Amino acid sequence: MLYTRDFAPAVGIAEDPVTGSANGALAGYLMLEGFLDDKSVHEFTIAQGHRIGRPGYVKVQTSCRKSTMIAKVGGRAVTTISGRLQVI
Repeated sequence: MLYTRDFAPAVGIAEDPVTGSANGALAGYLMLEGFLDDKSVHEFTIAQGHRIGRPGYVKVQTSCRKSTMIAKVGGRAVTTISGRLQVI
């Protein structure tokens, strides 16, 4: 299991509790830099948000097919905010 933290103060987010897109990008980075073998399928869990009292877990699977890295990210989610967008 990995533990990550995602900070984005430039866009008004002190720390994001659980971030699928950031952890998917991390999986790609680990494969591109050779930390993960591109000839195998890797599955792991990433924990995030515990330090700010909003713990969560993301399941990540990486593989490579025809020189294309594939990262699948998933987990359980809850709605913390909702809204409507009106396009005029």
